[in-house]
Amino acid sequence: MRPITETESMTDAGQPDRTASDGRDAASSYRRHVLRRFAVGSTVAAAGCLGTTGGRRADGARTDETTFRSEDGSQQVRSVDEAREAVVRISTDRAVAEEGGEPIPVFGSGFVIDPSGIVVTNSHVVTGVDSLDVSVGRTQASPDVTVLGVAECADLAVLELAGEEYAHLAWYGDLPERGLDVWALGFPDGDSYAPTDGTISRTTKTANAWVAIDAEIEHTAELRGGNSGGPLVTADGRVVGVNYAATNPFATVDETEQFAIGATVAREVVETVRRGTAPTSIGIHGVAVPTDDRFPAGIRVSSVMSDSLASAVGIQPGDVLTAVANAHVGRDGTVREYCAALDAADLTDELPLQVYRDGTLLTGALNGDALEPAVDLATPVLERSDDPYAEYATVTDETGTIWLDVPTEWTDRTYGRTDLGPSLVAAPDLERFQGTFRTPGLWILLSSALDRDAERILAELRNQHCPVTQLAPYDDGLYTGVSQLQGGCGDTGSATVTLVAEPRGRSFVLVLFVHLVDERDRVALDRILAAFHHRD
Repeated sequence: MRPITETESMTDAGQPDRTASDGRDAASSYRRHVLRRFAVGSTVAAAGCLGTTGGRRADGARTDETTFRSEDGSQQVRSVDEAREAVVRISTDRAVAEEGGEPIPVFGSGFVIDPSGIVVTNSHVVTGVDSLDVSVGRTQASPDVTVLGVAECADLAVLELAGEEYAHLAWYGDLPERGLDVWALGFPDGDSYAPTDGTISRTTKTANAWVAIDAEIEHTAELRGGNSGGPLVTADGRVVGVNYAATNPFATVDETEQFAIGATVAREVVETVRRGTAPTSIGIHGVAVPTDDRFPAGIRVSSVMSDSLASAVGIQPGDVLTAVANAHVGRDGTVREYCAALDAADLTDELPLQVYRDGTLLTGALNGDALEPAVDLATPVLERSDDPYAEYATVTDETGTIWLDVPTEWTDRTYGRTDLGPSLVAAPDLERFQGTFRTPGLWILLSSALDRDAERILAELRNQHCPVTQLAPYDDGLYTGVSQLQGGCGDTGSATVTLVAEPRGRSFVLVLFVHLVDERDRVALDRILAAFHHRD
């Protein structure tokens, strides 16, 4: 499950973002997913030992001692007590440490939903890990396991255990009614099985920092670290949901909200996978992050599957996806835009991608070119800066058309609408920005009246006091045009970057001018480009 982090507060829609409770620190759990990899569809040998009262022969078949039978002779469990036979403990061989902290094991729960060994869990439990260790039922049998598919936007993964004749749960028939008694089953500390009871509070359609689903269940059964992926069941052992989130699993139950993915959503994902159709996924697990001092708004990648679209283009844990398939993502603090972009796209097509990594904007395409810097500023050499800009703020013009992030030190700003269109200027001191080469800043204009000849516009804006000039095509997946770098400005060695570009619909011309005085301005340029978007 996921505790809420400082960077995952309330979304613009007023909903709390949720964070994982799979044994991770409450302050910043989503970053603890990094550096884990797992190949979808690869079989992983379990590292755990077989139970003493039964298990699996060398040929993978179950022994008679572990074959569960309910009172009616079937393998479907009929009660909360019997449900223990179908609950799966999931752990990995990787421990994740954040920013030099102590490694924390990655673990979670799951459950068998079919006698053939189909298991449901959360995608954040299995995405990006090297190998899985599963223990099934009271005997803790450890069969081989295969990841069949992952649905990123539902935070669900479907696994398959070797063998057959497994005790299994059944789905609840419909959306659960408020007040229904339920039990959360799983391994809250990653080791001990500990059911908790509660009731259904409500069921709603939601989009938050983690999921965009048609049925999210809020309930009062306590969730702790390791409950991720475990079932939420009724008294007769039927699954009403898959637990995935808690607002604060380290507080008292009265102070915590618990959440599960509705069975109607999970059942559809399982059926899709069993039909041989891959759920919508590019092979990442991520969380929507709002603009802060480190990142522009987007989808921050926690883990990446090997042999996936994401790994092929070069996406890494820690990256922030700011645009996918010609669409901005994460601007409202949820995955809504990201999931809508994936649903609308054909994932076999070449899909433009925009990624912010360590202060640099990268562009590439899924099924296409690998990620590379959007603007190559290897030259000229700028003055060194000991510290980067500590804080950024999102600003907009008075019409609400232009949106971008600027350093908070650029406090002198003007917002207006010229005869050509909306514009914005920001700098530490506008007079010095406009009259010298010693003060950084930016000027941006959006216009439908300008000539569409980018090179002519750049020639008119060229400064004769900046002798070094480079022109280069620009394409960040959302805007295409030409960039102009001028260096050696005046006697300062500063540089200017001017960009003339159009959106793919060619509805207007964007003109952006940025003055770079030292190295931190180079980083600010990439942040400006990564965060910029327009609203009609």
